Amino acid sequence: MLNQIYGDIRKAQADLKNAKKIREEMLQGYDSESDMKRYNYPLWENNFGPNAPDYDVTQAEKQLKAAERKLKQQMKDELYDYTPSSEANWDKDWEAEWRKKSEKNWENKWKNK
Repeated sequence: MLNQIYGDIRKAQADLKNAKKIREEMLQGYDSESDMKRYNYPLWENNFGPNAPDYDVTQAEKQLKAAERKLKQQMKDELYDYTPSSEANWDKDWEAEWRKKSEKNWENKWKNK
């Protein structure tokens, strides 16, 4: 039983090491994917961008992770009975408050004269 667990751990570590080595080779000396994208866009396009062989798989994984994050956030919101206020309402509230203050300032300015 323990041998199987340790074997699985060793296999996972080896896979991780291989993935890191492959990523380093793809980066070709750049520190990060974003550095490569900034300083050598054609190379980034071929290694990580739309021309990359595994681009569709990578994009699908990103979409799955985003959906998972969104679902977790929704579950957490339900757990804590949280309803986010919309930005549009905040903008309207801010605008209304600004108008009130402006009108008061305008009235006070002309009353004092």
